[in-house]
Amino acid sequence: MEIQVTCFHESRHVFQWRVITGEYNGTEIVDSLAIKKWSDEMSNYNSPTKKDIPEEEYLKQEIEIDAIAFAHKMMLEHFNVKTVLPDIIANEVTIKHIKKRGDKL
Repeated sequence: MEIQVTCFHESRHVFQWRVITGEYNGTEIVDSLAIKKWSDEMSNYNSPTKKDIPEEEYLKQEIEIDAIAFAHKMMLEHFNVKTVLPDIIANEVTIKHIKKRGDKL
């Protein structure tokens, strides 16, 4: 299951990049403020592998919150499995998930 979570998470980053670059032609609507934030964060990415970047800074990036929320949502929808959310962003992921699905975790 961990591989599937990673696939969903990383595929969301591809989606984000396609939205930023204008290559996305699908039906999901992303507001311009989110696109600007994603673009800024992609340009100044806080990688979890950088020793001088605390994990909190990595996790609190909007592109990561969005990707984690997407992976969580996909695992629930396709496998009825709840993923473990990092405590530091669980509330943000929950809010994003509820807004997109209209339900509770």
